[in-house]
Amino acid sequence: MKKTFGIGGVCLLAALSFFYYGCSSSGDGGDSIARTETITYSGPGSFMKATLNADGTGSIEIREMHTDVDPLMTVAVDFEEVDDTGVLEFTVTGVDPEDIDDGPTIGAKAHAIEILGFGLFMLPLGGDEILPMLTAGDCATEDFTANWIQAQGGGDSDASSEDRDFFGTFSYDISENTGEVTSKNALTDGFPDIAVEGQESITGSCENGLMSLEEDGDPVALMFLTDNGGAIVQTFELNEETEEFETGSAIVAFPKQVNSIEGLEGTFRGILFQGGENNNSEDANNFFVEMTFDDAGQGTGRQVTQVNPWETGDDAATISLAASDIGDGWYTGTLDVPDEASANIACSFIENIEDSTTDALLCVGQSPGDLAEASDQVGAINFLMVKQD
Repeated sequence: MKKTFGIGGVCLLAALSFFYYGCSSSGDGGDSIARTETITYSGPGSFMKATLNADGTGSIEIREMHTDVDPLMTVAVDFEEVDDTGVLEFTVTGVDPEDIDDGPTIGAKAHAIEILGFGLFMLPLGGDEILPMLTAGDCATEDFTANWIQAQGGGDSDASSEDRDFFGTFSYDISENTGEVTSKNALTDGFPDIAVEGQESITGSCENGLMSLEEDGDPVALMFLTDNGGAIVQTFELNEETEEFETGSAIVAFPKQVNSIEGLEGTFRGILFQGGENNNSEDANNFFVEMTFDDAGQGTGRQVTQVNPWETGDDAATISLAASDIGDGWYTGTLDVPDEASANIACSFIENIEDSTTDALLCVGQSPGDLAEASDQVGAINFLMVKQD
């Protein structure tokens, strides 16, 4: 097996599952998103490019590889914000080619969290991971350090193992065009460090926000960069049976930042996602959530039972976070879900991302359900949330 980026196994959702195959619950919806210019986002899974216009129209292009000139499919969409929640609802208005197999139907819907001008994170139906995209067209202009989390694990991801990394720190050297994992941590008690062994860096040239790394002519990784300190890294691994390279691990990174626990105070809305066992999408547990924190890092969270109009359930989980000595921007603690076990969770918090008024929280934790069932292998859950007040 060829050495890759070494963060863990995750295969991003098949591109053709991008939209809901059917309409969501009825509702009035929110106002059109107020934006002054067209914004383009791109990311893996296969290769996604989302263009969102100021008038609430847009398109999604899906390619098998980032080097392909023509997309496999282009989906025209209208989009709007749901009830001032920060959640976008997309409605399919056209598909090209019209006769593509397994393409979405007109009127089909999908939902996403947008950090305006930084990233778009889509939640498809029935998939075992989100589709992350970052602003396209820009490469980093200076060195940066970012906090990363594994954006969904595969069948070998055991969150109860002290030897399995799920989050850490990543650095990028602009002069060398090199990204490197500088620290890795487990989710077990104490969130122990895991030694970074061997070469865990990628080097290549960056163009239009995309760095491609090859070794001896074989693909190793794609790195989607922004000029504001964000990154998505997708690796490739050799399937020894087919002798073909397939998508491997993926991480999402936010800029590392000095901030305080008091900044968490307020209401966050976003996505919880947990992949199915052995990447079985039928076992996936993905939904929108709403969390409210006080200025001491104590919070409650509820599952969103209906996106449009926005409604939450009655049962509340509790989350307790405290500043961590792991590094700036990291907050660790526990997540307690009714009738399930207490689980460890680690979160990276960033304020005023991309010089905006938007605060974001990116978390990875143990599955409380798996811990309660004393499963041989404990899965991981992820939160990606944006503060709304």
